[in-house]
Amino acid sequence: MELPEGYRAEIIEGAIEVWPPAGCPTRKRREYARAGIPMYILIDDYDGQGTVTLFTGPRPDKADWEDIHRVPYGTDVTVPEGPAEGFVIGEAITGPKRG
Repeated sequence: MELPEGYRAEIIEGAIEVWPPAGCPTRKRREYARAGIPMYILIDDYDGQGTVTLFTGPRPDKADWEDIHRVPYGTDVTVPEGPAEGFVIGEAITGPKRG
């Protein structure tokens, strides 16, 4: 994944996306890991009941993540580090648990 001119991956502290954006979430999550971005949050409204997935511990050599924490909508996920540390993604953002 190429970043716009003037941005270096090492200065990015995290990424949050709401699916479906343009592109493939699997490819993006691998590219973010490969770039060493410390955290990636995917809010997926099209994953059955809706899910929030927190990826931490990038493994650039494997283009993968050490820890992947996935929860259904309505369950709190707290950003563990970086400038948004302590921010909670929960029912106020995702809506209640579905199904």
